[in-house]
Amino acid sequence: MKCPGTPDDDTTFDGLLDIKNSASFITVSYNFIHDHAKVGLIGASDTDSAERRVTYAHNRYENVGSRLPFQRFGYTHVYNNYYNNITGSGINPRMGGHVLIENNFFENALNPVFSQSSILGQWDLRNNNARSSADNARFNIRWTACSGSTPCQKATDWTTTATFPIALPYTYTTYAPEVSRCIALNAAGSGKGLREAASVLNMCGGSPTNDVYQTENGAMGGGTVFENKNAGFNGAGYVNSSTNGGFAQIDNVDGRGGGAKTLRIRFALGVSTARAGRLVVNGVGTNITFNSTGTWATWVLQNVTVTLNNGAANTIRFESTGQDLANIDQVEVL
Repeated sequence: MKCPGTPDDDTTFDGLLDIKNSASFITVSYNFIHDHAKVGLIGASDTDSAERRVTYAHNRYENVGSRLPFQRFGYTHVYNNYYNNITGSGINPRMGGHVLIENNFFENALNPVFSQSSILGQWDLRNNNARSSADNARFNIRWTACSGSTPCQKATDWTTTATFPIALPYTYTTYAPEVSRCIALNAAGSGKGLREAASVLNMCGGSPTNDVYQTENGAMGGGTVFENKNAGFNGAGYVNSSTNGGFAQIDNVDGRGGGAKTLRIRFALGVSTARAGRLVVNGVGTNITFNSTGTWATWVLQNVTVTLNNGAANTIRFESTGQDLANIDQVEVL
């Protein structure tokens, strides 16, 4: 939304949601923000140095120009949001501000995370859909070169510049980025019946990420190795089993009350025939078969019923027994 003929064509429609002066401890959640040039400031100027603390969660941004937010000083937490068609720039910490950016989904975006300021802002990136420069093309994320003499940095390789330095005073639930996208599409904005994440989670096919375990974070041996060369995985990568005697083990799995539970296993198998191995849960082994997914970059979900103990003392282990298994990305406890 612009106002042609005014300075920058946007004088009338400058800040859609600005937070200034001593305003702090603010949460912006479940909004559908769209078709606007400059969305939101935190801090009116480079001298507005109040230590503001602001949280953005479960918002949907579509066809927006910039300031998502434009943050000066302070601490901002940005999680479980969906960004589509950013036409100028996105999250923009300045004047030494820190922002924690986690479990968001970015696509069709120009400069989604950057800082240009006399004192650069810093970001801590965790578990967003884009995790490396290789993901830029995959999600149509584009970057322009820094210009001018003001210090500038951009998250072109999706690496953290500084660990978020404060403890958050609240508990919260994160979801896999693709689930965050689905939640925002189905719950954010007017006309959605004041839905929240729990109301739409079933249709989004996910659960909180604290019940999702990335196999690459567990133990492995016997020739089973970590890899990240085939696209489409979640987390940092996946495990590729050896033909025989290999294992990948996840410890400290929460049994969510114990009893019969469903393990949702995400895997890829780019050969034409199925492969079998062993699934061992708390020392009890059963045979498991993975069917072909067509390519090594095609990931599918397979549900297996198991018995778990109450508490976080469960162990899940995949063993190869002569057929090399599939590439296993993650395990989710439902």
